[in-house]
Amino acid sequence: MPYLGKQLGFTNLAGDELFLDADSDSSIIASTDDQIDIKTGGTDAVTIDSSQNAIFANDVKLQSDSCVLSFGANDEIRLTHNHDKGLILSNTNTGDDKPVKLALHTGETDMAADDVLGVIEFQAPSEASGSDATLLAAAVRARSEGDFSSGSNATSLDFMTGSSENASTRATVRSNGQFFVGATADIGGHTITQKRTGAGGCLYLECNATSGVQSFLDIVNAANNGTSQGVRFHTNGYGNIRGTISWDNSSTSYNTSSDYRLKENVVTDWNATTRLKQLKPCRFNFIEDADNTIEGFLAHEVSSIVPQAVTGEKDGTQDIGRIEDENGNIKAENVLESTKENEEHTWTKTATENVYQQIDHSKLVPLLVKTIQELEARITALES
Repeated sequence: MPYLGKQLGFTNLAGDELFLDADSDSSIIASTDDQIDIKTGGTDAVTIDSSQNAIFANDVKLQSDSCVLSFGANDEIRLTHNHDKGLILSNTNTGDDKPVKLALHTGETDMAADDVLGVIEFQAPSEASGSDATLLAAAVRARSEGDFSSGSNATSLDFMTGSSENASTRATVRSNGQFFVGATADIGGHTITQKRTGAGGCLYLECNATSGVQSFLDIVNAANNGTSQGVRFHTNGYGNIRGTISWDNSSTSYNTSSDYRLKENVVTDWNATTRLKQLKPCRFNFIEDADNTIEGFLAHEVSSIVPQAVTGEKDGTQDIGRIEDENGNIKAENVLESTKENEEHTWTKTATENVYQQIDHSKLVPLLVKTIQELEARITALES
């Protein structure tokens, strides 16, 4: 067989192997019709077949800081190396509506529920800290919601993050437009959903529990449905409206449920003046706003007179602490124990913080009105 040393004297090798080095383990051969094999170390390194496909046995390295891979007969799709930053995928076609498209296609022929169509993952496998630091940190994946059929390809998009473990789903966009936070299904998380569009359209924000929807609010397209209710607050499912925020061209109203059909044991002959006299209106400033003096009440002094006007307890406090995983890594600080979701994590108290009372002054209005009525009656009696 010919050996290529310092001179080339061949015009037709006719299937013979052309050796390129002294020990005859690097060569070019066309022993198969319309196919060229390039060998190094006695092993096929590159094969060019009859369809002009190049098959590489190992890594392909483009060792230029500005190297480009071009695709297509016109080289219109390019993958360019951006030095020390990454890769740029571009479409060089300057025509209208010629975007660059990156598609992830699965080869699976029978998609079932929870099968994954594609995933984009983020990870630091070379992190020197090792252990949890090298695990999957975040991902975005497309997941089937059920068996695919000729009439259905319902798919969810999961957003995944990790803290001290492989990334898991934290939020999901479902095929019907629902956006789940903290869960992938209707139970145990929170959702944002567009229920309807156009006139009467609603955007729902739901707080779910293991027993189902507990409470939510919806933002209504009030301008189109003939009402002024822009925001509605519900409890225990849709339709149980407990309050609304409404507006018109000049003002905004904050409303609470007051329909007679929701009430019982209605009494009108109660004494308001005696209770009103127990209230202690005062002037004060908030500690963080020393220059602004206002009028109001101290919440704990009102709580025994009009308890429904006050939220919280006098001198209320709550314990906050630190959450650590099983390896002692700190996952969160200055949080309540109830925020611990992983049973293998531990919560340790680190401090006690104040929980301040709040007051709803509108709850005092009935007492004021009833007192005025009583005073009016007394004045009328005196005048008579």
